[in-house]
Amino acid sequence: MSGRYRKKSIPPGFMVCNRAYRYRAYPTDGQRIMIRKTSGCCRKVYNLMKDANDRKYGDTGQWDSHTPAEYKEAFPYLKEVDSTALANTQLDLENAYTNHSKNPLHFGLPNFRAKHFSKVSYTSSAVRYKVKNKDDKGNETISEKANIELSGNYLRLQKLGWLKLRMHRQLPQGAAIKSVTITEESSGAVYVSILVEMIEKEKKDFYGRIDDMAESAKTKKTKPVRVLRAVGLDYSSPHFYVASDGYIADMPHWYRISENRLSQLQSKLSKKVKGSKNYQKLKRKIAKLQEHIKAQRRDWQEKEATRLVSFYDIVCVEDINYQGMAQSLKLGKSTNDNAFGQFLSILERKLFDKGGILIRIGKWEPTTKLCKCGYVNPDVKLGMNMIVCPVCHRTYDRDRNASDNILNAGLKILHETLRNRGTRGVRLLIVRDNYPDQSTGSSLLLDVG
Repeated sequence: MSGRYRKKSIPPGFMVCNRAYRYRAYPTDGQRIMIRKTSGCCRKVYNLMKDANDRKYGDTGQWDSHTPAEYKEAFPYLKEVDSTALANTQLDLENAYTNHSKNPLHFGLPNFRAKHFSKVSYTSSAVRYKVKNKDDKGNETISEKANIELSGNYLRLQKLGWLKLRMHRQLPQGAAIKSVTITEESSGAVYVSILVEMIEKEKKDFYGRIDDMAESAKTKKTKPVRVLRAVGLDYSSPHFYVASDGYIADMPHWYRISENRLSQLQSKLSKKVKGSKNYQKLKRKIAKLQEHIKAQRRDWQEKEATRLVSFYDIVCVEDINYQGMAQSLKLGKSTNDNAFGQFLSILERKLFDKGGILIRIGKWEPTTKLCKCGYVNPDVKLGMNMIVCPVCHRTYDRDRNASDNILNAGLKILHETLRNRGTRGVRLLIVRDNYPDQSTGSSLLLDVG
């Protein structure tokens, strides 16, 4: 186990976890130059090691391990930057080759890093070392120091000095800094991501908690009942999603809102002399607007995910290839603007922290065409909103019906998964259609074992 915590020092029921906290940084002109210089040296070392590995692989069919220290004599400017940043670059390259060796179909060979298309970013690792000092009486004392130190609104980094931060929230008490990643965005804004190691109460996933209920039920004669709230979400390009409880998200289309302003700036940019000061100034203004759109979208999705997690324990969605959808059906701009895949990642993380679960059903499930009577209507097309079933003659909303079917398919997967895990002696009361603004609802009792 790495870091300051050892296995013997962890109390029962607790675990060591890593969390990252992101802050805005305000470097001086000299610090900004050093950040770009360090990022450039990392790119240089990465390309040198990759070139050596490629030549070795072409001759012997095997990769060799190289270190940044091998190139410091030939390139003396590598000694001017943070050595831990160069070491992390070596680890990045080794991980890329390892992933390719394990799964060459999914992970290709690493590419060279181009100067004009690489992000200005590097990671500095925390290193603790001992320093010998002498007190007033001349006695020798040993103290422990670290190359990364946080004091108030300032962060001290190797070769960079004290960097001013906007500390909108403090780090958890007792957390130990493991590494710091510095990133300069295209707009010129600088952010630091502080990775800390700390002790938290041990968390179990959804199935682990159900298994604990089953274990405690073995000594009891009655089966314990756990009440869970469930909802199904159907992705909608104009509405973001339609829920099985009737709620329609209607996320603002942030890109569409700023599209005219962005188009004007890009039109002006096309008329500037490439590489001139006015060209660079306008380019930063465009990057700042695009980052603003990104921040608006992310903020709304974080709040919406928090709202869902506060109401529901089980959320069911379709496992759709959103990247493929964006490349077809003329929905690229709307699909990318919605960023529904990013929303699901946020939602899944928040559900895990609460003890809930995100269930993904297969993309080939006929959720849109399946009526409540059981008939699968092959005539349902993408542009049809209201559907009339030719068998039961029921008129229903296409998206709302799809979200109901997604929820039913997700609960079926949940029941089968619990049975396959061998979970016995548990009853789950699934409450559905209980959005707080609605007075009606229904429930489903899953009796496992």
